[in-house]
Amino acid sequence: MQKYSHIKIIATILILVMTFGLILSCGSKSNEGDIKNTADNANANEGNEAAESATEGKILPDLPAVNYNGYTFTWLAHGLEGGNWVTPNPRELVADEENGDVINDATYRRNSVIIEKYGVEFKMIPTSDERGVLNKAVKSGDDTYDAVLMYNNNAPGVMASGVLLDTNQLPYINFDKPWWDSAIKETSILGRNFFLAGDIMILDKESVNVFFFNKKLMSNYGMDFPYQLVLDGKWTYDKLDEYIKNGGADLNGDGKIKPKDDQFGLSIFNDTMHALFVSGGGLLAKNGPDGIPVPTFNNAESINLLDAIGNILYKKEYITNYHTNGAGNIDEMKQSFYDGRILILWGRLFVLDALRNMDDDFGIIPLPKYNEAQDRYYSDVNSYTGAMLGVPKSSSDPERVSIILEALAAESRYTLYPAYFDITLQRKFTRDDESAAMLDIIFTTTVYDTGAAYNFGNIWHEMSGICGKESTGYAAFGEKFEPKVQNAIDKLVNSMEVID
Repeated sequence: MQKYSHIKIIATILILVMTFGLILSCGSKSNEGDIKNTADNANANEGNEAAESATEGKILPDLPAVNYNGYTFTWLAHGLEGGNWVTPNPRELVADEENGDVINDATYRRNSVIIEKYGVEFKMIPTSDERGVLNKAVKSGDDTYDAVLMYNNNAPGVMASGVLLDTNQLPYINFDKPWWDSAIKETSILGRNFFLAGDIMILDKESVNVFFFNKKLMSNYGMDFPYQLVLDGKWTYDKLDEYIKNGGADLNGDGKIKPKDDQFGLSIFNDTMHALFVSGGGLLAKNGPDGIPVPTFNNAESINLLDAIGNILYKKEYITNYHTNGAGNIDEMKQSFYDGRILILWGRLFVLDALRNMDDDFGIIPLPKYNEAQDRYYSDVNSYTGAMLGVPKSSSDPERVSIILEALAAESRYTLYPAYFDITLQRKFTRDDESAAMLDIIFTTTVYDTGAAYNFGNIWHEMSGICGKESTGYAAFGEKFEPKVQNAIDKLVNSMEVID
């Protein structure tokens, strides 16, 4: 999963050493082999300076010298009508001009490079039903769309419909290059992969599950910020439990801790259950040696994980659960953190946008390991709100599409990604250098749970529902749903076997 430039973490550690006097060993093992020493993008500055700095030691794609004489490369993309987890239309595909917004301007600069080099133009057609439009286009042989950006929750229907090209049919897509997130290949079936993710987009990163913590509250309670625990590989379920149990407070003195009035150690949502399950090393399903997914949520290790998560989350007065506390909507949960009444908030990185003007300083950390024996962190890409790329089977020229996508992804590594990481996250939203190191860990440990990605037998929603109901019968849950999941897997595999 070495998909991003990792120099930022080394630069950040140096800052930590100079500022706080920490003595860290050369080539930190904070992520047990997943974070390697690197040396680019550390000093990216605002606007053009970020892209200029990032070009030092630039890795070039292995692409032929071609010119497409003004061909319009057309994106099909989701257009969200309502929702609180993403902007209405993707920001990272097309930009008509620079307007001062760092993501827009990075997109414009990236596209300008590709336009000049390959003689193409870019167009985006957003729709609230990208899956339906994609199906219709492919079935009618319409080659309007060169690539599609879709929500992860469309993956099951898209796969069953057989409307995307296997990435093996895209000759210039090279997953060995650092601009692609090779973790996406975990969603392959029978050795066939249909999805792309990486530096070319930001929606995959904005949907990663993380914890935000209130630094003022932690300081008030004499708690050390958990950054060093993360770097030392000691940020675990038990440590999370230690932190949050000290975070509740009856602010209005009525003898009860209520969601709208008081303070909590942890604020969660249904999705938190699966996010912690993955961070502890669990998966709903994973591919066997034959490339066929196998249910894994009902084995002994998974049951132990769920039990440990339930022991942390359930029936604790210092935890507020959006689905059980009657506190209103998820925006009110974010507002409680914004107002300084939540010690640790579960969320996706997109929540940063809602916290930009928060008075209290806050930090970002990955979700914890099960225990210290776990060899690395796992950062779940949310299976409902995330997004992936694909190429319609009706594409008239897969080679051309693969060249442009590879070129865009390679250029994004030095334009879009630095803008998102160094400016939008590190400088504009987060308040410290340590969070930048945490983000580098998070982005280099992403996981796509095959069982969640395809939601076999509705298992992702069913597991999320455990959290809302505070259920504890995990073995009975597994026995009930494993046949349904296996049946759904069999159906998908059978459909895949007859797809060209």
